[in-house]
Amino acid sequence: MARKVQDYKIFGNHAYYTPGISGMIALFGWFILGSVIGSILAALLVPIGMSDYAFMISYVVSFIPAMMFVASRGVRNAGFDTGYVLDNNNFAPVKGWVLAVMVILGTLSMSYIADFFTTLLPPMPDFLKEMMEKLTQDSPIWVSFITVSLMAPFFEEWLCRGVVLRGLLHFKHTVRVSTPTEEEALAGVKPGDVVTRHGLKPVWAIVISALFFAVLHMNPWQGIAAFLLGYLFGYVYWKTGSLKLTMLMHFTNNTFALILANCFPEYADAESIMDILPLWQYAIGAVLCIAILVVFFCVFRKVQIRDIHGNSDPIEATLPE
Repeated sequence: MARKVQDYKIFGNHAYYTPGISGMIALFGWFILGSVIGSILAALLVPIGMSDYAFMISYVVSFIPAMMFVASRGVRNAGFDTGYVLDNNNFAPVKGWVLAVMVILGTLSMSYIADFFTTLLPPMPDFLKEMMEKLTQDSPIWVSFITVSLMAPFFEEWLCRGVVLRGLLHFKHTVRVSTPTEEEALAGVKPGDVVTRHGLKPVWAIVISALFFAVLHMNPWQGIAAFLLGYLFGYVYWKTGSLKLTMLMHFTNNTFALILANCFPEYADAESIMDILPLWQYAIGAVLCIAILVVFFCVFRKVQIRDIHGNSDPIEATLPE
């Protein structure tokens, strides 16, 4: 008897776990547990002369419990449930390189605009500012680059888009119908019937995953930008199913911030770009960024959506044939 080959690639079984709201909350809990373990580990590394690498190591550790949780649920589900691939290349009819250029420009533009909303908050507390400076300026530049520009895009996009957003778009849940959809009505579903539905509406899935991404940063000074960028990342993931594009966006944002912090001291000491640029120059930049974002959304609107719940390709369960 033939048997389907189990996918044992790293993250292979993750495709079979599509968490809903409760699963997202569980993932956040596992991340908090990992962060506590990572903080304890970092505290142990500092006295033995590894302070430069403590945050990098603890950062990776913070994601391990969530990854183990997703892997275990994926293995359990793989035998009977449809999975959805974490990373796709559903770009048609737009060329991939065009989308890559657009996500870079769109990310920088959204980051610029998000800076204005951050100025509406009180000044960042000194302890938090010192922690951010230690991460981006006090550590060796290669350590900061690996942590901020490589690890953060990989792990955070895996969690916030690859698991949480993909899950919110595709998870199955039962509801008692008050008003049947058009398809349900054609199938004979009446008010009061219990049916199985597929995911949240894309706009809500993207917004909730962006909020998750913002809360993950644990402070409002990063959280506002994280929410706005998270919405942009989520939109791209919904349209293309591509983690490569969202990781590129995350890499662009973090690397640009890292360059500014290390190469332009006046920016590192400022609360926002508005502290450096005259208002008229900032306003011109904002208008330019808004124009770029308009072009960004026009280009991505051309990408064909094969399923309203997103362009993540389904994969069948792995039961023996």
